[in-house]
Amino acid sequence: MTFRIPGFAGRIGRAAAIGALALLATPPALAGEAADVKGEQVAQADSNSATSSTSAVNQPGAIPVAAPSALRAMLRVDASVGAGSFVSGVQNNTALSTAWTPTLSYGLTERVTLSGTIAAAMYHINDTTVPFENGRVLLSDASLGVAHSKIWGWSPETEAGAPASGVNLNLSGAFRLYLPTSEASLMQDRLFSMRPTLTFGASWGPLSAGWTAGFMKYFMTSSNPSIDCEEWAASGECLSGRGTAPGGRFESERRGGEVYLPSAGVNSFYVMNSFSLGWQIVDGLSLGASATVFNIFGVRAFEVDDMSSPNARSGRAQTDRLVTDLGITYRIVRQLSVGASLSTDTVQPFGANGEDFVWQGFFGRASDNISSVNFSIIGSL
Repeated sequence: MTFRIPGFAGRIGRAAAIGALALLATPPALAGEAADVKGEQVAQADSNSATSSTSAVNQPGAIPVAAPSALRAMLRVDASVGAGSFVSGVQNNTALSTAWTPTLSYGLTERVTLSGTIAAAMYHINDTTVPFENGRVLLSDASLGVAHSKIWGWSPETEAGAPASGVNLNLSGAFRLYLPTSEASLMQDRLFSMRPTLTFGASWGPLSAGWTAGFMKYFMTSSNPSIDCEEWAASGECLSGRGTAPGGRFESERRGGEVYLPSAGVNSFYVMNSFSLGWQIVDGLSLGASATVFNIFGVRAFEVDDMSSPNARSGRAQTDRLVTDLGITYRIVRQLSVGASLSTDTVQPFGANGEDFVWQGFFGRASDNISSVNFSIIGSL
């Protein structure tokens, strides 16, 4: 029997397997949320620099210069190679993928920006845990958002009121609405999702630090994932439902062309905290590190019984996700940047003696492909 459970992960590589397989186990892992948070932070910083140049070009006595357009377009291309690709022998587990993320934004004011984005990822070579064929192209959820780059800010000033050197503080915010265009969201019968975030940032010369807190809420028509058998070319390959197993945990139900797979249900919401550090080495060249923790809560709740794991806890289904990243970016010109990074993406972290973090997981757990080497090109107009 061919079992097709496609799941998109915006963080290309190992996250694809996590997003797909978790649909039938613990609540499904999130898809590309950490990359999305990072993208929002980059977009807000880029928006700040654009609005600053806009206000500066037409100062009294300056040579008149046309202000940049309020409408902007950006395309990000990421190539990812799983760490298992570099392991020799029987533990070799090659993973290679490419993602394209176009973004269209419009500046309502100098600080408020509307944006829309969607990503497509091609998994050229999948590792052994990914349940779909090589060369598969999957879409992410499309999203629409509004961001305010400076809700509140503070900068030291000289006695004359001019900016002085010292610590600068800034509070920004964003709100995004996600539409179910990914196959993972369609399988979970999502109508839409929404996520507000607040980012508190501090900078001191070439150094910067930030903390982003967010909350994602999913809205769906069913509390269980489902598969539409009517869309299958060979109907006999689709699940037809199965009876209740001991403990009542593995039952499925078929309603017309839909097969519902209760398992641990689907995600209800998550709480997110992201921490980042940055260093602008020279003009145009910067180094950054980040760690993002997701605390994900499902719809269904369970009791602990004789069939449960010794580590099981009663109550609402819950899992955690940790994404860490260490990278360098070089801005060739204002409209073009390139970057390289090491990233690690794990579910149920903090239990592997620190090997869930990028500086440990890449070497200690390479064959698992929880870590990857990434290369990116970002172009904007």
